[in-house]
Amino acid sequence: MPKSRITVLVASDGLTARVSVSRGEAATEADLTHALSAADVVFGLEHDAVQALVIGLADPTYQAEPLLVARAQQPTLGVHGRFASTFESGIQPGHLRADGSMDFFDRELLKPIAEGQLLGELLPPRPGSAGYKVNGAPIPARAVQEGQLSIGSGVLCSATNQLHAARTGVLAYVANKSLDVVDRHTHASDVDLRSGHLDMQGALLVKKSVLRPFHVRATGDIEVLGSVDGGTVQAGGSVRIRGVVQGATSSVSSQGDASLRQAERCSVTCAGLLQLQSAVHCQLHAERIEVAGKLRGGTTQAALSVLAGQVDTAGSGDTLVAAAIPLPSREDALMSLTAGRAQRSASLRPGAFNQRDKGGKLGRASASLAADALARKLAQAAIRERLLTQAFVEVRGVAQAGVTIQLGAERLTLDRDVSATRFTMDPGTRSIRGERIER
Repeated sequence: MPKSRITVLVASDGLTARVSVSRGEAATEADLTHALSAADVVFGLEHDAVQALVIGLADPTYQAEPLLVARAQQPTLGVHGRFASTFESGIQPGHLRADGSMDFFDRELLKPIAEGQLLGELLPPRPGSAGYKVNGAPIPARAVQEGQLSIGSGVLCSATNQLHAARTGVLAYVANKSLDVVDRHTHASDVDLRSGHLDMQGALLVKKSVLRPFHVRATGDIEVLGSVDGGTVQAGGSVRIRGVVQGATSSVSSQGDASLRQAERCSVTCAGLLQLQSAVHCQLHAERIEVAGKLRGGTTQAALSVLAGQVDTAGSGDTLVAAAIPLPSREDALMSLTAGRAQRSASLRPGAFNQRDKGGKLGRASASLAADALARKLAQAAIRERLLTQAFVEVRGVAQAGVTIQLGAERLTLDRDVSATRFTMDPGTRSIRGERIER
């Protein structure tokens, strides 16, 4: 058989082989096998293509353009070592509530983590398998690498490569780079729709502002370098806000001290010392309150003392400054909530106002709540009496006529401007007295 009847073409990369056939003497399968072997094509033969050529070669008139008869086997890709997390990484469209509804303001930017919580697993690399060219030469599989995840001090790795939180905090995760649980977080932008609410197990620093209607909550300290404009700040530790807290929906509460530059038409509650430069038409309640500048309008209440540079009525006569007003306890808040729920339940219940129900379950529950409320009122009165022995309101500048001073349950509305005066309770007359102080 002329050698020119069968031509074997092997690709330069050795991944494919093709055969072309010209007219000539009839040939056999052995002739085709010999031609392929001579071209070093020994792997990856395509059975159907070879059989088609064998049939065609039996016909002297048969000819064929280059036909694929063999192809390489590609190597199986390996898998690099990686971290398989138990959490959804990155910011989410919203937070799924327990009732199945979606809270689009909570985007889970900060993911609270409890000590001991499983965070995921480090998976080892899985090598691939080699492939082969049409001449049988191996094609090496791609090399695989160990995972490159950097683990911080807030994460523990077990003997089985499981990762658990070493402390309570929030997740600090950069995909495929680093993982940690931190008890202090810095948020560089505004707290707004892009970030959603921020809930922190630990301390939180917000470098810009907290906007309406978003909240910032932390079990530790909170510092806001911008303003609070309609938002909410709640801290288990202290609070420091460098900008203005403003707007009827703005509220700040802390279980420690609080320092605000300026507050306007907002609510501030503080379990320790509340310090402000100025406050206008606000609701303030703290253990101790110090306003370096002007206090105008609203209600200012302290358990122990109020110190103000100046107290104005703003022409409306609605400025109340009070001391010996106990801070509400968690039990008081729970009591109020329970009573409110009971009242709503009673109003919705069919026949709730039926006289026959007075001695029933609802009547007994209402009587129990009333008794508890009375007991708490008596306890609050006792606390006020103890506070009165040391409580005072002090105005170092001018307190305008029309300002109301309150100590415990007693009130005094000023009928003229006074300056540099400390107001205390006279134990003999049970009335409020004003004493001049040295400036």
